[in-house]
Amino acid sequence: MSNQMFFFEIIKEKKYLIKLLYYFVLLFAISSCKSGPEKLQYTKDSCAFCKMQLMDTKYGAELITEKGKVYKFDDAGCMLNYEKQDLGSQKVSQELVIDYSNPGQLINAASAYHIKCAGAKSPMGSDIATFEKEETLNKYIQQLQGEKISWDAIKNSFNK
Repeated sequence: MSNQMFFFEIIKEKKYLIKLLYYFVLLFAISSCKSGPEKLQYTKDSCAFCKMQLMDTKYGAELITEKGKVYKFDDAGCMLNYEKQDLGSQKVSQELVIDYSNPGQLINAASAYHIKCAGAKSPMGSDIATFEKEETLNKYIQQLQGEKISWDAIKNSFNK
């Protein structure tokens, strides 16, 4: 085999390796795209609606669009106001809220249990406390001086 042929074989191999590397990097980039919930970082994250810093770990919310964009909020009211005023043509994939009895823990808003109450004092005044389990809600309902309310009723009150 001549030196010239050997040189062309090496070039073919390099092109193959470069293509392989390119596809590997592309696959890695696609698989590392995250479209799930992100932990709210209190005292670091700011509310996408009111721009206040997230402070109270009993409250908070997160909206995830169909394209995987994550928006963080200091309470459920800010999330619903954001959906109404600022979301534009983006479609909502998930609405998550903090479990009042488990500070910092995000749960699905639609399947959660909610209390509208004066005793909750949420950051932006929506005064909604949310719980993952109905039994837990029942333990807090007297303490928070509130009434049980569905997620649909909460959303309707913000869409007026």
